[in-house]
Amino acid sequence: MIHSRKVVEITRIPVKSILSYKIYSDNIAVISSYSSFDKLKIKVPADLTLSDKVTDNVRLYTAKLTFLFCGQSYNKDRSVYILKLANGKKLLIGSNMRPYPTIETNQNISSSDSNSELIEVTVNYTSTSDIGQMVKNCLLDLI
Repeated sequence: MIHSRKVVEITRIPVKSILSYKIYSDNIAVISSYSSFDKLKIKVPADLTLSDKVTDNVRLYTAKLTFLFCGQSYNKDRSVYILKLANGKKLLIGSNMRPYPTIETNQNISSSDSNSELIEVTVNYTSTSDIGQMVKNCLLDLI
């Protein structure tokens, strides 16, 4: 099953800065303590595709986030991503444990492209746990 979503805001929290992280059985993630985060400057909207499939009797959940980053270079440190969707919901991609999201970047240097100064970033994440948990009690809600 495949679901597409539009993302209007992306916050990246480096895994090494997460001090308190829990996922509860009702698909709610709580990140209540961390030392740093980045609200990414992106061209809105970003695209998020969530899918799942069963392979060898194991359900795998996959998220693919694609966005245009407004900056000189993109930091590829291990991170979790909090996504604010167009409908106001917040979803989480990644965790503070393996497997971590993988990151690919691409920059088009063509002078004729209006997006040539933007870096295309693709974040892929696959897990046996459901992706896209709703984020609750996150300090980012206060900022």
